[in-house]
Amino acid sequence: SILAQKTAHLLHKPILEQDLELVQHILDASIEEPYIRAIHVYYAAGKQNFHSGPQFIDTRDDAEPSMDTPGEFRTYRTLHFSHPLIDRNGNNPIGWVELELLTAPFVVVRYEAMVLAIAITLLCLIIGAYFAISLYYRITEPLEHIKNIVQGLARGRLNERVKPQHSREFLALAESINTMADYMEAAQADMQSHIDHAIEDLHETLETIEIQNVELDLARKEALEASRVKSEFLANTSHEIRTPLNGILGFINLALKTDLNEQQREYMETIRDSAQNLLTVINGILDFSKIESGKLTLDYAPLPLRDTIDEVLHIFALDAHDKNLELISYVEPCIPKNLLGDALRFKQVLSNLISNAIKYSSSGNIIIDVSILQRQETQITLKVCVSDEGIGLSRETQEQLFSPFIQADSSNSREHEGTGLGLAICKGLVERMDGEIGVVSEPGKGSTFWFTTRLGIDKRQ
Repeated sequence: SILAQKTAHLLHKPILEQDLELVQHILDASIEEPYIRAIHVYYAAGKQNFHSGPQFIDTRDDAEPSMDTPGEFRTYRTLHFSHPLIDRNGNNPIGWVELELLTAPFVVVRYEAMVLAIAITLLCLIIGAYFAISLYYRITEPLEHIKNIVQGLARGRLNERVKPQHSREFLALAESINTMADYMEAAQADMQSHIDHAIEDLHETLETIEIQNVELDLARKEALEASRVKSEFLANTSHEIRTPLNGILGFINLALKTDLNEQQREYMETIRDSAQNLLTVINGILDFSKIESGKLTLDYAPLPLRDTIDEVLHIFALDAHDKNLELISYVEPCIPKNLLGDALRFKQVLSNLISNAIKYSSSGNIIIDVSILQRQETQITLKVCVSDEGIGLSRETQEQLFSPFIQADSSNSREHEGTGLGLAICKGLVERMDGEIGVVSEPGKGSTFWFTTRLGIDKRQ
């Protein structure tokens, strides 16, 4: 098609100028191209035909080429390409040019290219096979031998060595592996010697440890006996002190009911408060001693939850009022009215948490919230939260808050009296009630003390 287009451009001018000799010369020159068999030109204005070469092998049923668009068709032996001739303005067609090309040269060139490609492919395969065989004998076999030796060394066969290599590529590698094997064999022998020596030392150490274990066991038994004696002493002493102290408190209360002047009444009230604080400390020590010694037992009796909480709030109502604090309680409606447990110890834990909330708060609300964590047919697990808007606690204080003799802020120990046993006793009581205790707090943002307890459900309610 490109040859037809170029020929149409060459014939454009001489046809319009009616230079017939030049037209024929161009046609004859085009025949010299190796693939062009014949060429034919038609000039429509003069109804002139120009031809060079043998007659076309015609299979078109006498259909002439189009003067508007290029054409192409194929016969068994030839290819025909046609292209329009355009006037000087390049708008109107004035004729057409048609070329006939033989397909045989193209077929020959195609077969030649296929034969050449097959030959090159076979040559490449032969060269590749040669290099593959050479690579196998020069690289693969030595590598396989070296791999087997390295695997043997890895499995502990340290007496194996790589055979001398003829290829210079693997000579240095073989020497390095053999050197490494020598070092490994020497290191294993040295390590075995150290192991034997260490085993001897270990036998001696085990004998020493066995003797120390016997001594430690004796010391532990002595410590446990000393702790038991201490706990019994504390319990007995606390019990013995409480009896006269209760008598002192009783007579002080009787004395306060008599006619006293203002100074005497102030002295007596100070004595009463000090004795009451001392009794609280002694009761705490007694409870802590019972918990430590494992002698604390819990009752399993009716526990009216809402009445119990109301009793505790009634006890602390005056103290909260004096500090402009409001006590608020919320118990989930779905919690049964009557439960089973130790009401005294439940009140003791709740009282301690509310007392601390009042002690370390100066304004705001103290909220007691009781919710259900888990409920079964005969048992229920409750979570009790006591939230305040007090001074709050740092993370360091929270980590050791439930240890014995620890207060929230030792600098306030004179302002907020106490032994630091209250929360430790609460922790022991809650654990005996199959529960947990904890705190969520930030300095200056108040605190929320919570504990869980497992109680029975009274079916007789």
